[in-house]
Formats: sequence, structure tokens, C-alpha cells
Amino acid sequence: MKDEEDEEEDEEEDEEKDEEKDEEKDEEEDEKDEEKDEEKEVEKSAATGSERATPQRQQPTIQALFEQHNKYPRESKEVKRLNRAVAEFICLD
Repeated sequence: MKDEEDEEEDEEEDEEKDEEKDEEKDEEEDEKDEEKDEEKEVEKSAATGSERATPQRQQPTIQALFEQHNKYPRESKEVKRLNRAVAEFICLD
């Protein structure tokens, strides 16, 4: 009975060690992949003449910005401040 239990425990420990090794390998591979991606970006930027790599982000579309737009409530302090500033500029014009 004890031998069977010991064997099961040993098997579980071996499995845990194998899992840890696999995780470490995966992490190392991920790091290597990230380094390769960064090198490719640097190569691309070097081909275009820039001195350093810049992360590429897409600029939001006008439609996306309008979807993000939020109206202030009518009695909001911000609305009052903006209205006063607009009125001031109209008067100065």
C-alpha cells in the first residue's frame, strides 16, 4: 500500500516538475519571439530611414471618435464654463 502511495506521489511530483519545465520553456520562447519582433521593427524603421523603432498605432477614425463622444448635462459646471468662454470670445471679437 505504501509503495503504491509513494509511487503516486513520485509521479505527481514528476508531473509538477515537468509542467514547471514546460512553463519555463514557454516563457523563454515567448521572450525570444518578442525580441525577434522588436528586431524586425527596428529593421523596418531602419529601412525607412528613422533612427529608432516607434510602436505602430492606428489613428482612430472620425466615426470612432464620435461614438466615444459624451454630452455634458445641461446644468454641469463644465457646460457653464465652456459657454462662458465662448461668450467671452464672441464679445472680444
